[in-house]
Amino acid sequence: MSLSACSGVPLREYARQAGLSSWEAETDAFSHLVIANSAFKQSDAAPEHVHVYIDGDGTPWLNGRYVSSDPTPDRPYILNLMLLDDSPAIFIGRPCYFSLQRDIRCDDRYWTSHRYSKEVVSSMATVLQSAVRADTSVVLIGHSGGGAIAVLMAPLLLQERIDVAAVVTLAGNLDTRAWTDYHDYRPLHGSSNPAEQPALSHDIKQYHLSGSDDSNIPASLVGRYFDKQDAVEPEIVSSQSHACCWENIWREMLSRITHETVARDVERLEQRENALAQ
Repeated sequence: MSLSACSGVPLREYARQAGLSSWEAETDAFSHLVIANSAFKQSDAAPEHVHVYIDGDGTPWLNGRYVSSDPTPDRPYILNLMLLDDSPAIFIGRPCYFSLQRDIRCDDRYWTSHRYSKEVVSSMATVLQSAVRADTSVVLIGHSGGGAIAVLMAPLLLQERIDVAAVVTLAGNLDTRAWTDYHDYRPLHGSSNPAEQPALSHDIKQYHLSGSDDSNIPASLVGRYFDKQDAVEPEIVSSQSHACCWENIWREMLSRITHETVARDVERLEQRENALAQ
């Protein structure tokens, strides 16, 4: 089933129609919509491996001039990918999206200048921590602005002893300064820029896919991010634009991620056993 939102129909209804479950998660800062697939919810015990999906920026501005009263995306794009995933998976909604912008704690800066702020990223990390156990292995998957949040969340989760096996971005906004300069947008002064953060741990596998036909976030914009990483390069997907059609390659990508992260886990286990033997 492919999800495509219609005006006035809540995302939760789409989730229900697709056989997904949903709930609101509260942190000290915000409320978040969380959606889980059946593999996550029907497990008798907390799953050891979880795929975490994070959507893009939606509609923070109208006509590039006026702040939107509701940034919720017209189409919950990342959920189309989660529907193809047989692994335990959850979607964590951005704060103030999906009819939660009426929360008294919300302010429009959290979907404009502060959309990737420490407050937003920390709150989303807290939601994930409450949904999984401490030794869970997670794969963070973000589209567009969700890719920026995935990268920024990873170090916070490691601090909480959650194993980040991989970060996957699709058309990820990995250098926000380059992106705002390219489009002549207002700078995101209240946000963290992935390209200006320390490199991610070399234990985290990184997959960063860019579309060859993406005019929103061309691969040429994210070079500064990769300059800091350890032997990580962007992967250019031929004939792929910003939002169409990542579904066509997603099952193959999931198979690759699973194979390589399992191999990583086996290698780490062998290293621990060798260290104990010595």
